[in-house]
Amino acid sequence: MRPLLLLATVSSLLVSSCFAPGDGQTPPLESVYFPTGVALDGAQKEGEPSKYLYVASSDFDLQYRSSGLISYDLDRLREVVPKSCLSDADCDGETCDSKAPDGSGYVPSFFCVASEHAPCGKLGNRSAADQLLNPGRCNSIDPVTPQDGRGTLIHDSVGIGAFATDVIYQKSPTDVGRLFLPVRGDATLHWIDLADGKFQCGQEDNPDHACNDAHRAGNEPDVNNNNLRQPSEPFGVDVTEGGTYLAVTNQTTGNVSLYRNDWSPLGGPTLVSILNGLPQAPVGIAAVPELPGETGAGFLVTYRDAAQIDLLRVRSEDPGTGSTMPSPRFALTLAGTSAINANSVGFDSRGIVIDKEARKQGYEACLALKGCTPGDLDCQACAKAAPQANVYVANRTPSSLLVGALTADGSYSDGSNDFPSFTDSIALTSGPSRVVLGDVTVTPYVNSFGQTVEHERRVFVVCFDSRRIFVWDPQRHVIESIINTGRGPFALVIDKARALGYLAHFTDSYLGVISLDQRFPQTYATIVASIGNPTPPRTSK
Repeated sequence: MRPLLLLATVSSLLVSSCFAPGDGQTPPLESVYFPTGVALDGAQKEGEPSKYLYVASSDFDLQYRSSGLISYDLDRLREVVPKSCLSDADCDGETCDSKAPDGSGYVPSFFCVASEHAPCGKLGNRSAADQLLNPGRCNSIDPVTPQDGRGTLIHDSVGIGAFATDVIYQKSPTDVGRLFLPVRGDATLHWIDLADGKFQCGQEDNPDHACNDAHRAGNEPDVNNNNLRQPSEPFGVDVTEGGTYLAVTNQTTGNVSLYRNDWSPLGGPTLVSILNGLPQAPVGIAAVPELPGETGAGFLVTYRDAAQIDLLRVRSEDPGTGSTMPSPRFALTLAGTSAINANSVGFDSRGIVIDKEARKQGYEACLALKGCTPGDLDCQACAKAAPQANVYVANRTPSSLLVGALTADGSYSDGSNDFPSFTDSIALTSGPSRVVLGDVTVTPYVNSFGQTVEHERRVFVVCFDSRRIFVWDPQRHVIESIINTGRGPFALVIDKARALGYLAHFTDSYLGVISLDQRFPQTYATIVASIGNPTPPRTSK
């Protein structure tokens, strides 16, 4: 059976049946298996690199009774991934493999090497035939016992429910890190606290080293005021700035769930509202950015079955001191709909992302110029003067990247009504599924404001079916590069400090490492390493 047909068959099975968490084999916790989510932790200080990479698996083919989450040490990973170069000066004592001997037919790798024409060292070279299926010059890196002999890449691992769909990281106001994962197998929102990359979710009490029930929110109706239970098939998730609210799409129904997050160690997210009556198959979701001092959290939601994007608002009612109302009330409400009219059809929108950086920088520059603080009446003009946040959506009818922004509206205090307006449709190959923002490293230059620029923003569109990642330059409005991937590219995260991208390959269960440093054009936008051995899915059960 062909892999894509297999995945479609298994997907149909998952929609129509349940899988008891006590059945099946114990999942391996030191290897990824049908990975669906990747996330970086937050840097402890501004300008510092992230320390850990988190990768969630899904157990998509039901081989195990649950799945796992792994924490990778990024400093160790950087040590084993080949380093790009142009000359020996880039290699810190090693040699740059940049010159091919005349007539030999050897193709230089532009990697730093210990000996001439041995770019992969102890990893060994991947065959040309293998590179067609799994791009990258070198054989895979063993994450448990790396070939350099200097210790494991795996920092920690923990068991989670079957069929996780994503993982996101959020830092609390006191710099406590927490992960959130929608899990389809038991219809819950897993939450895991972090201590220097180590997982804390009550796993020490379970023989499978899996998160306990207290860290699986949404399946205990007695703990919320309205006796709510998380609907089946949770899929997309996003969190508001500061981590107060999370919203989860439910891909087989027309509803979205709202959680309120308590940052205390014994707190966690609680299901507080379910919005029904939306179009079928909501999938993508993105929290609307807020400027400092603003209130009114919201989310934008995309659908597979509707050519529209909905704006959902969080409504909260705090009883206050002396009130007879026993506790706060929360509701997720539909504020309105924005039609997708930049495409001929516009149905089947998948990933959505909102880029707030230009707006944030413009707002902060205005505050500094006026000498005021957020919330002052004199500073309201700064919010209206700042550029609106850009919005990007992966749409499949036709396959394209929709480019737009939140709509400016002077009747609102922050200058926007938070509805997206799309102005362009960028043609892509088949299967666009996720959109990711990130910065690439460029050759330093001085911009028109006299500032030295070393990084530039890019939009990455992951196309699952066609095995491509399109790199779109929003400043120049061009597709800058196309990254060839292995089978089933699914989740991507960008490590700005190390100029690398980490890609979860769903179909063959491994990670790809992408070079995102334009100072080395020969390796830019290519897969330079693989973590874990690519393993094709089983063709039968």
